Amino acid sequence: MLQRFDPGSFLWRCINGAFDSCASLASVTIPDSVESLGGSAFRGCTSLTSVTLPATLFVEENYSDYSLSTEQVRVKKASIDTFVANAEATARTAGQTDVTSDPATYSLYTASEVTSAQATYRSAGQNDVTSDPATYSLYTSSDVTSAEATARAIEKNDIINNPTIHGLFGENTVEDVRIGVPMMRKSSEGKLLFNFQIQASDDLQNWTTLDAPEYEVIPSSDKEFLRVRVSNE
Repeated sequence: MLQRFDPGSFLWRCINGAFDSCASLASVTIPDSVESLGGSAFRGCTSLTSVTLPATLFVEENYSDYSLSTEQVRVKKASIDTFVANAEATARTAGQTDVTSDPATYSLYTASEVTSAQATYRSAGQNDVTSDPATYSLYTSSDVTSAEATARAIEKNDIINNPTIHGLFGENTVEDVRIGVPMMRKSSEGKLLFNFQIQASDDLQNWTTLDAPEYEVIPSSDKEFLRVRVSNE
């Protein structure tokens, strides 16, 4: 006469009517290894007061399919704790999968999307600067070349227009150092008169005449050529 059933962990399935008409059966413990119970498994078990189910079957609450009432069904705390922990882990994994498989729905981006966005906006930033460098206080090579040419031309003009500031002398100033163009004139007697001025200056701007000699030359013939030379002797 079967009054108690506690098979251990080797059982994994109970067929339909597994305990059918076991009137003396008072309690049954179904191990956590059991994945399913057959229909009307406890039909006719009139003495049955306690059936301990695995948490996976307990939470389904379809006890009537097994010919059980809610008052007869039990579950071990360890079993339900394990079930809850597993359910939480499963749900957490499922939640992670939901997010990782479709991050955009959760306003998230993948690493590749972020990398792509960084590259795109970095390129855009470069274009912003290179297309309008002046806005960023930058200049192109042509700007620099043009500025150098302009500055060089201005500096040339500065020196040419006022060379003395730079310790230089212009053609007009140098001309003042020369002896000048000799002046020859022919007198009524046919003689050649040669005169010039000898001048001195402290600043090449203001000159003082020191002497104004005049020489008379009598040509030896009508075709004679004359010239003035400066000699160191």
